[in-house]
Amino acid sequence: MIPQNKILTAAKLLDLAAFSLMMVFTVLWAVWGTAEAFHEGWHHPYWHIIFYFIPFILIFGFSVLAIYFPLAGGIFIFLFGIAYTILISVRASRAHFRLEASLLILNAAIVLAGMLFILQYIIIKKTGVSEYRWFFLKKYLFFKKSVKIIAIACISIIIILSMGVPGFIRNINRVPLENLNEISLEGNQLSVILAPGGPGWYYSNKSPIIFNDKEYSGLSWNEIALFGKEPVGFEDKNYGRDYSGSAESIYYATQQDFDKYNMFRYIDHDGLQLT
Repeated sequence: MIPQNKILTAAKLLDLAAFSLMMVFTVLWAVWGTAEAFHEGWHHPYWHIIFYFIPFILIFGFSVLAIYFPLAGGIFIFLFGIAYTILISVRASRAHFRLEASLLILNAAIVLAGMLFILQYIIIKKTGVSEYRWFFLKKYLFFKKSVKIIAIACISIIIILSMGVPGFIRNINRVPLENLNEISLEGNQLSVILAPGGPGWYYSNKSPIIFNDKEYSGLSWNEIALFGKEPVGFEDKNYGRDYSGSAESIYYATQQDFDKYNMFRYIDHDGLQLT
């Protein structure tokens, strides 16, 4: 028979571990949503920013559910982690793209958080205790469910505002270009052709590119990055980091390719050289 005090200690540890994991996940998605919203979604209308916060809202909702209802919340979090891992694995496999270990570890931690909430529920049923004092708070304060939610919400809001407000101010002061066609600039012994419109994401350039009287659409970043490599053009330039000999494996070129063949290069502040 396990002593009651050891069961209670285990419940406290599970409570702390599960809550800490969900706080980390929620804050990470708050950081991602804010960064992506003003990195890519700064264009009008600004209400589109809400789409970048969908993952944060989902994880925060799961956290609230699990804090009040550990069994239901734990099951939702567990299934979400499994489903998301399968989804990104299938998509990566189809694109012949190698998943980063950090992403797999993060997904495994989400699944673990769900399991911890489920175990917490089981122990709660055994002890009959629904809220615990934290070890270092002792008798002075109960670590109540509402306090957990307030802690996650406050930290997330602070991060969103501290990152979002400067990003918003920077973006509203941007001056949109009236002409997104190719622009040729010369000066300070430099000759540069700018293409403000850009090709879009890989395989998504909407306006076909014409080179040597041939029309190209759906170009990958590999082909675009290696355009300047002899022979100049797009033909047979689809060899990137994850290229496996198949058309499906065309993905991104390496940073070394971008640097060597002048992709994503910028004129320095003095207008004297490319950086």
